[in-house]
Amino acid sequence: MNKNVKRFLSIIGLVLISLILTGCVKEPTLKLSQTEITMELGSTFDLSSIITLENVEEGTKVKYIYDETTLEIQDNVVFVKKTGEREITVRLENYPDVEPQKIKILVTDLKDFDFVGPTSLKIGESATYEVVPQSLGITSMVSDDPEILKVEGLTAYALKEGKTFVYVSYYDSYRVVNVEVTKDDVSPTIESSVEENITISWNEKIDIFEGITVTDNIDKDITLTLKEEFNNQKMGEQTLTYIATDSSGNTTTLERKVNVIWDYGVKFIGHAGSFYGVMNSEEAILYAIQTLQYQAVEVDLKQTQDGVFVLCHDDKFGDYTIANTNYSFLKDVEETKTRYTGYPAQNGSVKNRGVYTTKICTLERYLEICKEYGVTAVIELKSSKGITNSDQSRMQALMDVIEKCDMLDNVIFLASQYNCLIWTRQNGYEDIRCQYLVNSCESEEYLQRCIDNKLDISFNATGNYTNSVEWINKYKAEGCEVSCYTFTQWSNYKDVQTWINNGVDYVTCDWHLMSKLTLPKDE
Repeated sequence: MNKNVKRFLSIIGLVLISLILTGCVKEPTLKLSQTEITMELGSTFDLSSIITLENVEEGTKVKYIYDETTLEIQDNVVFVKKTGEREITVRLENYPDVEPQKIKILVTDLKDFDFVGPTSLKIGESATYEVVPQSLGITSMVSDDPEILKVEGLTAYALKEGKTFVYVSYYDSYRVVNVEVTKDDVSPTIESSVEENITISWNEKIDIFEGITVTDNIDKDITLTLKEEFNNQKMGEQTLTYIATDSSGNTTTLERKVNVIWDYGVKFIGHAGSFYGVMNSEEAILYAIQTLQYQAVEVDLKQTQDGVFVLCHDDKFGDYTIANTNYSFLKDVEETKTRYTGYPAQNGSVKNRGVYTTKICTLERYLEICKEYGVTAVIELKSSKGITNSDQSRMQALMDVIEKCDMLDNVIFLASQYNCLIWTRQNGYEDIRCQYLVNSCESEEYLQRCIDNKLDISFNATGNYTNSVEWINKYKAEGCEVSCYTFTQWSNYKDVQTWINNGVDYVTCDWHLMSKLTLPKDE
C-alpha cells in the first residue's frame, strides 16, 4: 500500500473518531416545568421546584432578573410584594449561550386578609381591632382623623363626635373599617352605702366621700366632686350635692344631708357682736355668727328719744346722746372706731387694721339676723327709760318687739337690774332665760335670788373678783346655768380654757376661735 493511501486512510479515521466523539457530548439546558404561576400577595414560592438543569457543571447557580420593588427572591424562594402581573428572567451563570427562560407571575390579593372591629364607638370608649390572619404580623393601624379617633397599635380611642376610618396596609393592599363616633348618652351611676342623712358634732372630722361610689358604662375612673365645699364648722343642716361627670359631659348628682350640731357642754356668746367691727354693729354681729360660729350673740340695749330700741354700749352714738335723739335722725349718723390692740392684733387676725365705720343697729334688725341663722339673742338690759330696777314700764314694749320677730323662744335677758328679770317671771314669760349679771357669784343673797326667781348667773371672770368652782357647783346644784364674761382682746385662749374646765355653761368672748379650745361633750 503506497504512502498516499495510508495517509488518506489515517485522515478518514481521524474524521470518524471525531464524528463519534462529537455525537457523544450533550449541550447544557435550562428547562421550566411551569412558565406561569399565580400567587397571593405576601405568599412565597420555591422556584427550584419548577427549574431543571441538564448538562451543567455541579454547583452551577441560577440567576434571577426581576423588579425588586415588586418581588424579592432569596435562595430560590420568591416573595411577592405587590399585586399585578410580574416577570422573572431565569439565567444560568457561566453559561451565556444557554437561552434564558421567563416566568410570568400573577399576584392576586390575599383572599383571607381581613381587618375587623367595631364600626360605631361612643366618646370615651376604646376598641381593639384584629387583623386576620395574625401571621401577617400587622401590629398597628392608622387613623384618618386622630382628633376623632386616636390609635395606639391596633387600639382606637374615641375622642369626639364625627365619622372617620381606620386602616391597615400589607404591602400594596389595604383594609379599611369605617367608624362613626357618637356622644355617650348614658350618665354615670352614683351609689351610697351610708345613711342619707347624718348628724355630726361641730368640727367633727368625717370622710364625706366614704361609702360613695361612682360607675360608668364607658369611663373607668370618674372623680366625685361636691357642688359646694362641706364645712364642718358651719352650724345647721347642709345639703351635700355629689357630682359625677363622664367624658361625654353626662352628669349625675346625689344629695345627702349633714346636720352639724353643737352638742358640747359649753356655749359661746359673742360679746357685743364680736371684736371685728364697731361694738353692737351689724358687721360685728354677722362676723360672730358667720365666721366665729358662736351659738349666741350678746348686745347692749338702749332707747332713742322716740322709743326705738337700738344697740349701743354707751349713752352716745357718734356724738349724739341716744336718749335725746329721735331715731329718724340717728339712723343716718355714722360712727368710726379703731380696734387693733391685744391678742387679735398680735396674731394678725384683725382685718383692715381694725378701723370700722357703722350706723346704729336696731333691735329688730338684730333679732332678724339671729332668727335667720338660728342663734340665741342675748340682750343686756342697759339702764334706759322704763327699764331699770325701779321702773319696768317699757318691758312690755320690749317683749312686743321680740314677739313680733318670733324670737321669744330663743332670747336670753342679761341684766344687773334684777327687777327687770323678775318682771319677766311675773308677767307670763317664764320660759325666757334670764341671767343675773354680777361681778362675783360668791353671795348667798345672789344664789337665793336666782333660786327664788328661776334666774341663771353671769359673773365677771376676767376682773379681780373671786368666783370659785365651789360656788359654780352651788348654782348648778340648784338648776341654775352659769355664764362668765368677758374674754376680750386682752384674754388669750388659756384664760377661756380655764373657765371651760371649771364647768361654766357659757363663755362670753370677743374673738376666740372655738376650734382652738378643748370642748367637753354635753352630758
